[in-house]
Amino acid sequence: MSALTSSHLAAYRDQRLQVVSGATINRKFNVLSHAIETARRDCDIYLPLNPCTLVRRPPQGRPRNRRLQGDEEQCLLTACNDARNPWVSHFVSLAIETGMRRGEMLGLLWRDVDLRDRPQDPPNAQALHALQRWRPCGSTWVVKWRKPKRSDSIEMATIFRFMGLRVVIYPNDHWPPHVHVIGPDREARIALGDAGQHPSVLTNEGLSRRQLAAALIEIEQNRALLLQRWREIHGDA
Repeated sequence: MSALTSSHLAAYRDQRLQVVSGATINRKFNVLSHAIETARRDCDIYLPLNPCTLVRRPPQGRPRNRRLQGDEEQCLLTACNDARNPWVSHFVSLAIETGMRRGEMLGLLWRDVDLRDRPQDPPNAQALHALQRWRPCGSTWVVKWRKPKRSDSIEMATIFRFMGLRVVIYPNDHWPPHVHVIGPDREARIALGDAGQHPSVLTNEGLSRRQLAAALIEIEQNRALLLQRWREIHGDA
């Protein structure tokens, strides 16, 4: 590994770009960069610099905005009904009707929805992104964002900052212990991991590969502090 250079990675990038998209390459480089950084810090592998930081990343490509046409929605839901998990069809229906991504749906709380009123002001950046992707001619409105009241605000604990991002813990967070890495219109949830484990990404909405890799390193370096703050907020249960 000590002989690895940016030219090796650039050649790998160009070779893989013949087969996969730029977004796939960027995800692979994110994992590779974290592995190299871990080897440098924890395994005594000497590299003066992480070569992944020197390699030009390919563009992400145009975002997909294709909508279901004809009977595609019914065919999709019929296939979901045949899945072993009975919640798959409900999850897909929620995604179709709201335009939310997986991370946004997993982070959805009852305080963020209103089944009676139409959407007003979105309570957070994720909700705003979801509203911008709603189907203009949806047959039903399954979830409606409501305007949050002042009494609904939830205090979050900002533990530290880096690269213009905040690492925070919400008092209503659930296990496993994790933190939110928040920037302008972007957020990722990163699990702190048990003893002997490295932090891992749970969800990511908008953080770049470079920001995500840096977040994993920062969280790993401050893991003891973050676990201590988690216990102070949530207890040991």
